[in-house]
Amino acid sequence: MLLLIENLVGVNHLTTSVILVFIASIIASKLDYIQTRLLLFVLIFFNLFTYYIYLISYGDFSYQNHLPLHLCYMTEILIFISLLFNNSKFFSWLFLNSVLGSMVGLINSNLSLTNNFFDYMHYYLSHFNLLLFSILFYKSKFLLFKKHIFNSIAVNSIILLIISNLNNIISSNYWFTVNKPSGKNLSVLFPAWPYYLYLLIIFGLISYYFTFKMMTLRVQK
Repeated sequence: MLLLIENLVGVNHLTTSVILVFIASIIASKLDYIQTRLLLFVLIFFNLFTYYIYLISYGDFSYQNHLPLHLCYMTEILIFISLLFNNSKFFSWLFLNSVLGSMVGLINSNLSLTNNFFDYMHYYLSHFNLLLFSILFYKSKFLLFKKHIFNSIAVNSIILLIISNLNNIISSNYWFTVNKPSGKNLSVLFPAWPYYLYLLIIFGLISYYFTFKMMTLRVQK
């Protein structure tokens, strides 16, 4: 099974990512806004339900590794809650995080042969959901303003500080504040701690900037 996962997903990470981007594009072109929202809601529910039921059922859940505290998984859950209560108040923040998270997660991978099938499924489906939400927001009538950028940076900064302290308490590595992400990713090119963390933050800010410019160009068309 591990060899199969390596052949289908691990080694061919970028191929898998390209396929997911293609599928998301097809979905976005075929479904309207309401249909896409419903599909996204179902996909997130399925992803969270199957993954955490598996972890709990087989006794594999650990606070150090499986809390949904990484930015991507946190964003996915908040998207689910927002869709559940039909509340778009935080959509701008979730959109910025989704663009960043889907891009980073589909280009890089922090998975290895120590991860099982459900880890892979959860990883790819989570980042696919972020991509789908990004497309959904872009195609919608929602606007992105400078205040959304500044508010999102402020909120993420506060969460980063909380997560960093939590990592010290429970010996975890959420948001990769302690060590570089494992697996096959571009962080191998980064310097050691804490400098790689600064580069990750800078990359996040650049992503926010270009996402804002992209939305500005959309409005001007």
